Amino acid sequence: RLWAGCDHPLGKVALAGWALLPLVIIVSIVQAVVPMEELIVASLVLDVLCVGCLCIAHRNNHWLGEADAVTRCLDLVPAILIDNMTFSLLYLPTYSVFYSESCQMDTRLGSGAHAMQLS
Repeated sequence: RLWAGCDHPLGKVALAGWALLPLVIIVSIVQAVVPMEELIVASLVLDVLCVGCLCIAHRNNHWLGEADAVTRCLDLVPAILIDNMTFSLLYLPTYSVFYSESCQMDTRLGSGAHAMQLS
């Protein structure tokens, strides 16, 4: 279906977004193993381009022709991407912050020399 819509400008944007997806995954994996500033920037740029292309192209799938199961499924792509990114942005900081805060937390119940300690 995507190949059939590649004559439309939004079809080209969609194909670019779907083509960038494997590259985004590969660069992210390499960047995790080899932490270089250039790979971090490249991963961020590729992520933004991929998500941007897919959200713009699949916001409205009129360019794919009649509405059927495929076009309705592709209508969900922007929502899934944005929801996943929002969840990750909210979850990942708590993952690191909670561990560092728990190391400094006072777990004594009460005060004084004989206060009970939670373990």
